[in-house]
Amino acid sequence: MAINEIDDLLESFKIESLESLQTAEEIFLKIEKEGGVAKHFDVLFRLFHSLKGGTAMFEMKDLQTTFHALENKLTRYKTADSIPAGDMVIFLKGIDYCRGLFEGTKGEIPAGLFADESKQVVPESGKSVADASNLASKVSVEAVSVSSHLEKITFTVCIIDDEDELLDLMRILLEEAGFVVHTFNRPKAAIEAVVDIKPDVILCDMAMPEMTGLVFHKNLLEKGVTTPLIFISGHLNKSLLIDVVNQGADGVIEKPFDNDFVVAMATGSARKHRMTQMIDRTVNFLLYQYSDFDDYLRQSGKHEIRKVVESEMSSLIAQRKFLRDLMKEHRLKVMGKK
Repeated sequence: MAINEIDDLLESFKIESLESLQTAEEIFLKIEKEGGVAKHFDVLFRLFHSLKGGTAMFEMKDLQTTFHALENKLTRYKTADSIPAGDMVIFLKGIDYCRGLFEGTKGEIPAGLFADESKQVVPESGKSVADASNLASKVSVEAVSVSSHLEKITFTVCIIDDEDELLDLMRILLEEAGFVVHTFNRPKAAIEAVVDIKPDVILCDMAMPEMTGLVFHKNLLEKGVTTPLIFISGHLNKSLLIDVVNQGADGVIEKPFDNDFVVAMATGSARKHRMTQMIDRTVNFLLYQYSDFDDYLRQSGKHEIRKVVESEMSSLIAQRKFLRDLMKEHRLKVMGKK
């Protein structure tokens, strides 16, 4: 991988890490005010563990050690309702310390963060070789199960059209095909609903009195919604098709429509959306487990394999960043900001 690609990847990781630290800080402040550690434990633990894995990959030793200590200290409160004031200060100062390291300013290590490390849970690097070696099979099972999992998923669709009769027809059609269906006859009301519902696919009429389908799609993009959208139109022409393609829609259904074609289009787009989400989660899973697997390879003396795994992980994350940047660039283009 070229030096500039590595630099771009590292910068992207830093930005995402700072966002994760902001999230962790907000959760700790909420716990300080309202209690309920157990309710937030899984999210906080995943944040610290993922950050530990990422910093291990980029060989940020100070950050990796700090996240390991924060993770261990957090484990003590897995089933607790609150965190004592002294340890809450350590968590918040620990987050500030890590934030400073990411931004290039090494501050003072929070007093007490490493004081009783030996009394905490065994560090991840202390796991047995047998435990660590299970990672490969876990990843394999995750990947193999994706296809069969998609067969069992119930997809959710939002349909927007000002014609109530057409809404009813499509609702019945897609409900019979196994979809959970939400219908809207006013696009403005649908915009906020779509953000909350988070459907797998959206079907939207092109010509509505309140706003056109293209404007509706643009509004969704401005809110960061990237759910696949299929337009419905009774008046297709070359110019309209070009607009649809440029806006990044998944396709167009022409009225009067063929029932099988509607179901096939909606199902295909929904599957693609779920597959994209699963790939993203798989990358996060690999990053989440990277630190443990790297420790296992190091302890086993498998240095060449470590280099291969590190290279593949870097490539995977770089490709994900490229796709995210591509989607962001497209959204900005559609919104007229580029």
